[in-house]
Amino acid sequence: MKILVKHIEFQVSSQIYVQKKIIEYFRQSGFELTYEGRNELRFSRGNIFTNFITFNPLRWKSKTSVNINENNVKVHVDINTTGQTVNIAEDKLWDTFLNNLQLFLMNNIDFNRINKIELKRTKKESVKFLWKAASAGFTGDFSDVRKQVIKENKKHNNTR
Repeated sequence: MKILVKHIEFQVSSQIYVQKKIIEYFRQSGFELTYEGRNELRFSRGNIFTNFITFNPLRWKSKTSVNINENNVKVHVDINTTGQTVNIAEDKLWDTFLNNLQLFLMNNIDFNRINKIELKRTKKESVKFLWKAASAGFTGDFSDVRKQVIKENKKHNNTR
């Protein structure tokens, strides 16, 4: 089993309604609330089977825990990447998803629209990458795939 780990920690100005808003954010994004405690929430999504057939990384099997301590919010996500070769766009989608949670809690922005735009871009990149890898498999020439991975890594490192 391969695991991709994501973590974000941030402060909120007020703890009022934070738990409800976090539940809303994850549920509207298709996650299931599996535990609700006083200062902790847990969500899950996906299964091993969907990992093999979806181009939406947010549908991969994942477990999310959220801890709220006064005005401090900590989110930890374990993403099972079995069946996937995670590209930069897919990795970045998870970062964007968690950053949008922070923006939603602090500024009440419309995260659905932003997440959908990022997801569409990610799917396009994933299909393009898969097409290049499949083409390379037929011809035995993986140089284009290696070039694409190197190009994506450079782009990703420049955006950090």
